[in-house]
Amino acid sequence: MRAGIEGICAALGLGAPCDPPEPVAGGSSAECWRVRTARGRWLVKVVRTPAAWQLHEMRVSGRLERAAYEAGVPMPAPAEPARPAAAGYWARLSGDGSYARASAWVYGSPPGGSATGRPQRAAAPLRPRACGSSRPGCRRSWTHSIPGVT
Repeated sequence: MRAGIEGICAALGLGAPCDPPEPVAGGSSAECWRVRTARGRWLVKVVRTPAAWQLHEMRVSGRLERAAYEAGVPMPAPAEPARPAAAGYWARLSGDGSYARASAWVYGSPPGGSATGRPQRAAAPLRPRACGSSRPGCRRSWTHSIPGVT
């Protein structure tokens, strides 16, 4: 972690770290770390100097994540940065152009797999939306339900 863990925790309002950060592999293009502070355990992600398109995606996904969290969608609680977030829940770190964010640490395994390698069942089946056509079995992707996206 190039930026010091103390500075990252301060920028994200997590409190002082109690232990050295532990690297977490997989699941993200960002560097991921498990960090324990006086306020709890956190998944901390750090992105080095994101491109303009990445910053845009960070802002858009932040709006979506905030709306989902506020609507009560079960998910790890995102940490609200101590300083104003520059992109969604991502706070710009001083100095090197990096951004960091955190969410509450949740013990478990990723969907679709487990520590034993056996697949897990989804909590509810996903059903594609009907396309509105009179053709039987006609379906279209979720992007068709977003105005301006074809």
